[in-house]
Amino acid sequence: GGRGTIIGTVLGILILRVMRNGIVLIGVPGLAYNIFIGAIILGMMALHSWLERRHQAGT
Repeated sequence: GGRGTIIGTVLGILILRVMRNGIVLIGVPGLAYNIFIGAIILGMMALHSWLERRHQAGT
C-alpha cells in the first residue's frame, strides 16, 4: 500500500481544483484538461519513484 496523510490528500485536491478552475477560465476543452491532469499525475508518480530509489540507495 501507499503512504500518505490527510493534509497531503487535501492539499493535492486543492491544487487540482485550482488548476481545473484556471484551465476552465482560459477556455481549454475538457479532454485537454483530462490529458493535462493525467500527465501531471504520471509525472508526480515518476518523481516519487525516483526519489524513493534515490533515498534507498543512500541508506
